[in-house]
Amino acid sequence: MSADWGHASEQDSASEIEVTFLAESANRTRVVFEHRHLERYGDEAQRMYAGLDKPNAAEAVLRAFQVGVTTAKSRRGRRAA
Repeated sequence: MSADWGHASEQDSASEIEVTFLAESANRTRVVFEHRHLERYGDEAQRMYAGLDKPNAAEAVLRAFQVGVTTAKSRRGRRAA
């Protein structure tokens, strides 16, 4: 992922995101969100650290991901029609 939340074509300038879903009970799942290698962003690293250090940052990132997926599905559906 690039510092502007897009696809980074070069590994040495990309961060990594890992999302793990852990069943805690029949009705509860814990989501573990890990964003690694922010230092690869160079001059943008501090901005990313600051943004991700805010309260509820992980939830905001997941909401943005949901919007991106929904938008992509919508576009794909319009092309198929």
